[in-house]
Amino acid sequence: MTRLPFGLTSPFQAIYTIHHQADDMGNKYPLASTKIKSDAYVDDIITGASSVNEATELAENIYQIIQMADMETRKWTSNIPEVLQKIPLKLRSSDYETKILGILWNSITNKITIPITTGLKEETGHQTMRKVVSNVAKVFDPLGLLSPWVLKGKLIIRSYGRSQIGKRFSHQANKRSSTNG
Repeated sequence: MTRLPFGLTSPFQAIYTIHHQADDMGNKYPLASTKIKSDAYVDDIITGASSVNEATELAENIYQIIQMADMETRKWTSNIPEVLQKIPLKLRSSDYETKILGILWNSITNKITIPITTGLKEETGHQTMRKVVSNVAKVFDPLGLLSPWVLKGKLIIRSYGRSQIGKRFSHQANKRSSTNG
């Protein structure tokens, strides 16, 4: 078989294959092997280096390890033009903006953008608690960069929930006292 069909176990198989290959090549390419195992997220390897030479060597070694597993690498990008120039054109990303784990990274400005689609602008009328809970749950932030704002939304939800519990208990107590009296 020359292709791995997509299905229930294929992401596991692909990751296992890459990790196994990295283990096998660990003696020849120790840094690249470590980076593959620690900095790979599903089908993306997001890593860095301390210098241009180290980054270039790391890219070449990662490429070699993946090639030896008869797998292809693509969409290579870097925020350092000297590193990017040493990567073959056919392997480079065609766009300077790359999506990694749902986060957009602009390799020219070296800035990240976290797209948030809450739909608040389109909604008219007052906000219901259901809408607030839905919008807080829509925020995808795998790196935790938006945690302060997400936490604020969750605290609002919690305080609302606590106030509603108090209202329910007092409402139920009033019902009981009026029916018993």
